[in-house]
This record gives sequence, C-alpha cells and structure tokens, in this order.
Amino acid sequence: MMETTNKPLTSIDDLMDAEFGKTGTRQREAFRKEAYDYCVKSNLERKQKKIRNRIQQQNKTVCIMNDLQEKAKIGFYCNRPYGMRIDYAQKGFVLFNRYANTLGNRETGSIEKLPLESFEDVNEIPLNGILVQNGNHTTDVYFYSEESNPYRNATLDLEALKQYNRFIYPLSILLNRTL
Repeated sequence: MMETTNKPLTSIDDLMDAEFGKTGTRQREAFRKEAYDYCVKSNLERKQKKIRNRIQQQNKTVCIMNDLQEKAKIGFYCNRPYGMRIDYAQKGFVLFNRYANTLGNRETGSIEKLPLESFEDVNEIPLNGILVQNGNHTTDVYFYSEESNPYRNATLDLEALKQYNRFIYPLSILLNRTL
C-alpha cells in the first residue's frame, strides 16, 4: 500500500485523485486526454510498424518472384529448343536454343557451326513449328517466334507455352529424350 502525506491510498482512483485531482477537474481531464492520446498514438505506431513489415515482406516476395521468373526465362532460352536444323544430305539434325547454340550453352553461337547428331531416317522428324525454312539440303524449324514466345511479356504466357509444348512433345517422343 502506498502512503502519502495525508492518508493511505488503497486504490488507483485514490492515487489518481491525489496526483491529478478528482474526476471532472481540469487537471484530471487534461491527464485523461493525454493518456488517451498516448494510447491511440501507441496503437497507431504498432499498426504502422506491422504494415511496414508486411510491405517489406511483400517487397521481398515480389523480388524473389521476379528473380525466379527471370531465372525461368533464361533457363527456357538456354535449355529448351528454339529451333532445329535438319540436314538431309548428312542425315542428321541439331537442336539449338535461343542463343543459336547447343542446348544448355548460353553463349551466342551460329547454327551453321553446331555439331549434327546422326539420325538415319531424317524424313521421320516432324516439321511442326511456327516457322519452317527450307534450304538446299537443310530445313530449319522454329518452335516459337517473337509473337508466340512464352516469355514475350513480363510474365509467362501459358497458352504460348502450351503451343510450344505441342511442337516439342512429338519430337521428344521420336528422339526419346526430354526436351
């Protein structure tokens, strides 16, 4: 129990009355308003901190998602076939990526310099693609163009990816490999 000079204090009301005056006095009302404002300010600061933390977390998530999308795009351009050259005279073919290089190679190359894989019956290779260009003894098949590129926008176009996979799947079965 707290002692004051006048009498012992037995409750919070007694303490408040002794320190700030009776309820309804100007001093007590000023304290009540100050205490109320402090509580409101504290609550607002806590809520603002929660909001800032949530925004920071969302920003981190967006950055992670952007990084993952960029990695997926680069992986698609590097590891998935952009096109295929079939050489009928040498009975072979080569799959090339967006960088005109062998799959998995991210450096820009030249289709003419890529090594051919032997394939006895090159006439069985499906010529399904967005663009088919015939040369003297070669045919170049492109599986997507700038307009049908699954990554032409900032996000993945699933319809364009489905179309791409419709071209790749029969080729994957024929070659007995994952493309």
